[in-house]
Amino acid sequence: MNARSRPAERLLPILSELRMEVRARSRLAHKLTLKRTAHGTEDYYAHLAGLFDRWIEDSDFHTRVVCFASATEFGMAMQHHAERCQAAAQESGSDALRALFWASLRRIQARHGHAPDMHAPAPAPPPVADSPEAAPPLQDLCARCESLRHDARCANGHAALRPVGDVRWRSFGAGVVCQTKEHQCRACNTRWTRRWSVSDPFTGWTVTRHAASIHHD
Repeated sequence: MNARSRPAERLLPILSELRMEVRARSRLAHKLTLKRTAHGTEDYYAHLAGLFDRWIEDSDFHTRVVCFASATEFGMAMQHHAERCQAAAQESGSDALRALFWASLRRIQARHGHAPDMHAPAPAPPPVADSPEAAPPLQDLCARCESLRHDARCANGHAALRPVGDVRWRSFGAGVVCQTKEHQCRACNTRWTRRWSVSDPFTGWTVTRHAASIHHD
């Protein structure tokens, strides 16, 4: 076995536990926010942002980084907490917690194109055996749409998306209600559907009509 792979292998079980903590924190945030909101996704995310702000400001090092990662799972831009959470990850002395922080920061950078200068190089994250291979790019998608396609659980999609049509509500089995809204990219004209459900804390985006399939007479 390569000696360099041993530290990464030792980190994997700890990272798995951290991912479970992040998901548990996300479920708690979703549950608490639903109790305080009644006016759709905008109201929901405003309350959610306030909740994560309070948690990150008031928590210990470990919980602060877990909350940072959880907020990133919701697709929220958390740049204003990046330096504080980086310091928490460093002070914790945990390689796994540092890896979680940098992975979350990279997601923010990929989505929003900017993050504060952290003054220190990000360590390479340990390999994850069950990570799916990257999907091949679709033709004619702009860079922002291609990024969203690979990270579709993003609260606001990307800056070039504009809403088209009205919000629709669909009912599925067991009383699950899902809100959908169509959007279109100003850059490449790709159509997206944003889905949000009270049973799932994460917004999801799917391509509903690819620009290459839109024909003009």
